[in-house]
Amino acid sequence: MVNDQNLRMFVFSRLDYYKDKNNRYNGIVRILADAGFLQFCYMLIKGKPGNMSFGVTKETLDGISYNWFCKVAEELKTGNFKFTPVRRVIIPKPGKKEGRPLGVGSPREKIVQKGLQIILETLFEPKFLDCSHGFRPYRSTHSALRSLYLKAHQHTWVIQGDIYKCFDRIPHNIIMNLITKEIKCDRTLSLIRQALSVGYLEPKTKQITKSKFGTPQGSILSPLFANIVLHELDKYLYEVVIPQFHKGRRRRTNPAYNAIAYIRNTKNPIASELEKAEALVNMRKVPRMDLQDPNYRRSMYIRYADDFVYLLEGPKVEAMTIKEMVKTFLKDNTGLELNDEKTIISNIREGFHFLGAYIKTSKHVDFRMKTRTVKGTPITMRANVRANVNMPTKLLIEKLIKSGFARRNNLGQLLASPKTDLINLDHSTIIQFYNSKIYGLLNYYIFARNRIETQNLIWILRLSLAKTLARKYKLRSARQAFKKFGPNLKDPNTDLTLYIPNSLPAIHKYNNTQNLTQPSKILVQSWYGRLTQSNVFKNCTICNTSSNVQMHHLRKVKDVRVKMANSRAKFKEWIGATQRKQIPLCQYHHSLYHQGKLLDYELNIIAKYSNNISEDLKEDVTKLDK
Repeated sequence: MVNDQNLRMFVFSRLDYYKDKNNRYNGIVRILADAGFLQFCYMLIKGKPGNMSFGVTKETLDGISYNWFCKVAEELKTGNFKFTPVRRVIIPKPGKKEGRPLGVGSPREKIVQKGLQIILETLFEPKFLDCSHGFRPYRSTHSALRSLYLKAHQHTWVIQGDIYKCFDRIPHNIIMNLITKEIKCDRTLSLIRQALSVGYLEPKTKQITKSKFGTPQGSILSPLFANIVLHELDKYLYEVVIPQFHKGRRRRTNPAYNAIAYIRNTKNPIASELEKAEALVNMRKVPRMDLQDPNYRRSMYIRYADDFVYLLEGPKVEAMTIKEMVKTFLKDNTGLELNDEKTIISNIREGFHFLGAYIKTSKHVDFRMKTRTVKGTPITMRANVRANVNMPTKLLIEKLIKSGFARRNNLGQLLASPKTDLINLDHSTIIQFYNSKIYGLLNYYIFARNRIETQNLIWILRLSLAKTLARKYKLRSARQAFKKFGPNLKDPNTDLTLYIPNSLPAIHKYNNTQNLTQPSKILVQSWYGRLTQSNVFKNCTICNTSSNVQMHHLRKVKDVRVKMANSRAKFKEWIGATQRKQIPLCQYHHSLYHQGKLLDYELNIIAKYSNNISEDLKEDVTKLDK
């Protein structure tokens, strides 16, 4: 099995050969300039969305051959490999006139970028601190939130950090200076400089624009470059700021608590039994420790990519001081700017949003629990109440509205809406689409204390599905859809139903090592990619030759379903949409395929090669043939 970790272990085993006496690495371009290593990098990115979108040139992963890997490996060794500029496209922003620029790089160059990423990660990953969770192996948004769940209740103030356009404003010289401390290899450094400074092609003027700032859009390396730079902020906070605001082994005892406790003292001859009973009640209302102890300070810092939170147990004025220290350090040492307006200092009891969750501490800082029984008498102790890491239900409902699953009427009431762009799909596919949203929400918010509120979102999605099916089958209402297909809207052909969980207890489970899609993306994405097996460098499907074999990358199902529904899809398009994403073809047959000159029996061979054609698509093709 090929994965990032296996390649990192391979790189790690080779690095010692290139370390000099100053612990810098020289000649590591030889690791990258290996045809086999590049092939494995290709296998890691071949199924990722967007890698069939061309860059400045029309070249994609389609038609890639072993000779290409050998050629690129040789160019990397000799220093002749060149990155091409990024093709820039403007995508609209919901509710705004200006669009969002999006960079589309060359898919084949992403293979080289992936190799560089693995080499750099192998070097820098051991140096990164535990407080960093973004774009790192075996870390996720959940690992960051779990730290807050366990320790946020020990603090009073939170600084919600916002770095102004972090990825767009990182100076290239800062990145190169930090990488040069570890790497001495001139060709590797030259390659990294190229990746940073290729620029982008303006869509209107067709001119190439370059800058000395910002990580390249659409590059696999961009998150890693950001982590390398922001690691300097992590070190500053952990080595300078946190030790400065860390005082005392424990808080001093609260004098008010001691005064009440004295009344209950068994050696107190003055207090009556009634007064002692009242003192016990009052003791439970007063904190045992002095919350204003000037000699006790604690800090906590968590970062995910360019989002961070700094938690402080101490006065607010010290939190404001820390904010200014972070602002000054970023400006002087990383060239980045802290956004004053969006960097908010708030009390944790008021709650704050971080990584799609809403974190808030309880007003009751502790509770009593039974620990053991001694000679028939239960012994109790105080325990801290952990922070509530909740699902922001109201925000997610607004996301459902923006995504077209719901709307509000003139009275502001929430109503489910049909997804009319799905009605041309088959019944089971529509259910799969809605199930993907439900599973995505349940998987991400498996940690939430208010996990039961997911039922509110499922109710909206369920009614939206019913209205969508009512439109598809020309039924009068959602009620008629429930009457026809049952409460879970079962597809009569496949018996597939909408997934509705029986119960949703709070289990506080965190998937620390699994990269989960954040809810904001789950609700707006149109569909999900299908997993495929790799057919890389097998014999030609038609003539079985092993010479000059290229990989023909096929279209996604979603790209051609609309044509199928409107009876405009050709048989060749249907093959490209439903077969595996890649089919090995020799150069001769691959060229004939793109020219539309393959014979019927040769097309049938390609069709039989793939074994994952669904029955509903077969029926659609039969209708099209008729």
